[in-house]
Amino acid sequence: GCGYGRLCTAFDNNNYLGIDISHDAIRKARKLFPNYKFEYTTTPDNMYQYSDTKLLYTVMLHQADEDLEEMIERLCQSTKTIIVAEILGRDWRREGNPPVFNREISEYETLFANYDRGLSSVVKKPYERYNNWNMRDTGLTIMVFED
Repeated sequence: GCGYGRLCTAFDNNNYLGIDISHDAIRKARKLFPNYKFEYTTTPDNMYQYSDTKLLYTVMLHQADEDLEEMIERLCQSTKTIIVAEILGRDWRREGNPPVFNREISEYETLFANYDRGLSSVVKKPYERYNNWNMRDTGLTIMVFED
């Protein structure tokens, strides 16, 4: 879920691959950040290529509960460190396009523990886009899962 690449400059361009399901986002990312590599995908298979680290920035909250365990299993088979960054809390859940399936941190801990991944660190950052929303938690939680 690299979107238009707004986070790519936090990484070395030789060690970064941004993947998204939006043609428009990938075109914009390539134009804005020509020194970085971006790929369009219609399936999540690109996500499961081996890498030391994967950052899923507001990606897993778009995965339905019934699909999440398989996704986590495949991520754990292909990655040493998995970083999940999203707003937590089931009060964010909604139908629509796209639907959102926000979860609690304890749910992620349980799901990743099934594949011998522990929560090694948690960082909470303000998420300005949602500061004025009437929700319990409007911060971005960054969770690092490692074996």
